[in-house]
Amino acid sequence: MVMIHEEVIKLLNGKEWTFNDIRNIEAVVTDMSNEIFGILSLEDKVQLIYTLKLPALHEEINTFDRLFHKMVMYQIQAVVADILKEELNNAKINFNNKNEEDDINEIPKGSLGGESLKGRSTDEESNSKK
Repeated sequence: MVMIHEEVIKLLNGKEWTFNDIRNIEAVVTDMSNEIFGILSLEDKVQLIYTLKLPALHEEINTFDRLFHKMVMYQIQAVVADILKEELNNAKINFNNKNEEDDINEIPKGSLGGESLKGRSTDEESNSKK
């Protein structure tokens, strides 16, 4: 990443180094890395590792993008589940797919003055007794 290269060069040129300063190269790398970490945006950090190959955690999760997707989906699902649980705890379930208002306001199709229903005679009482 170009930005990291530029920052390392800036940090190297911004100080007069002695042999003692660089003899513990691990400490120099850690210190510079910490400074650069603070400078990078979240987007730059994600881009830096997004396609990075991971140790074999699981066959399906071998890159950061897959791990990232799985972790984000896990969190989204947890939030959705919590919301649904909360909403369903207060919900009223009507298995008849009707509510009392529907029963009061419902007008049967046959009573709208149109044609009578096919297959039914006007004398239902006699048909039902057969």
